[in-house]
Amino acid sequence: MAQHTSNPFLVTDLSRPSILSKPEMVKLLKEKTEEEGSTQGLLFVEKMRYLKEKTSDKMILEIPPMVVADVLKMLKGRIRYKRDFYLVNTITDSVVNFTPPEETQSSSWKLDDALQLTISVSPDLAIQLRDRLKQQVGDYSFPALDNFTLRVVELTHWQNVTRE
Repeated sequence: MAQHTSNPFLVTDLSRPSILSKPEMVKLLKEKTEEEGSTQGLLFVEKMRYLKEKTSDKMILEIPPMVVADVLKMLKGRIRYKRDFYLVNTITDSVVNFTPPEETQSSSWKLDDALQLTISVSPDLAIQLRDRLKQQVGDYSFPALDNFTLRVVELTHWQNVTRE
């Protein structure tokens, strides 16, 4: 950024116009993001929870519609570059770790002893998430991830939800 602005020390002048008002900067930022990926590895999601069904071995992850776009951006900017990312609910201490697969190319999910949900995202699952997941209320399942549903729910859904 210092090389492309008249501000070599990158001191923010709050009265300056946005760097995104310059088409050449927008192009440069898009190119660098495409080349390097994202440094954002954490997203705080106050309205998120996951539930393991007791009668089956099925996991349900619930998020609000407004989080979907961020999850899709993080998939593109993190998983594609072999970096994981986290969704964190500090109210319920719930953590979901989306991670690239280690040895195999298959997707999986697991709930560890500390009750952290880890979702291994294969390239196939990343494509399925990108193509199927929408900012619309509903249940989304993916052939690349067995026994898993990502449920997009309205914020009002959490009015009566307590810490479990």
